[in-house]
Amino acid sequence: MEERILVGGGRIIKTKYGDLPKITFHRDNLKRMLEYIDANKTDFVTLAMKEKRNQQEGKASHYLEIDTWVKEEQRQPVQNKQIPQAPPVPDDGTNDLPF
Repeated sequence: MEERILVGGGRIIKTKYGDLPKITFHRDNLKRMLEYIDANKTDFVTLAMKEKRNQQEGKASHYLEIDTWVKEEQRQPVQNKQIPQAPPVPDDGTNDLPF
């Protein structure tokens, strides 16, 4: 199992327009995200916002974790195969199709 990389906190604020996620990052969290980006040679990071089990009033109710899941390529590379071409239809007026 990979080590979890925690990078911030958040809470859900109730508004008249619906729920609004509010997220906070500390400078160290941002450094951790940049280290992950550099180590994995990517230009982006995906975060998962998860609800805490033990919530405290006035504290963040959620935490953020870097999603380290990577898709494994299971398909074989496509080989260049030529598709046989159908012979051209002669246009000598013998075609009995109405179009």
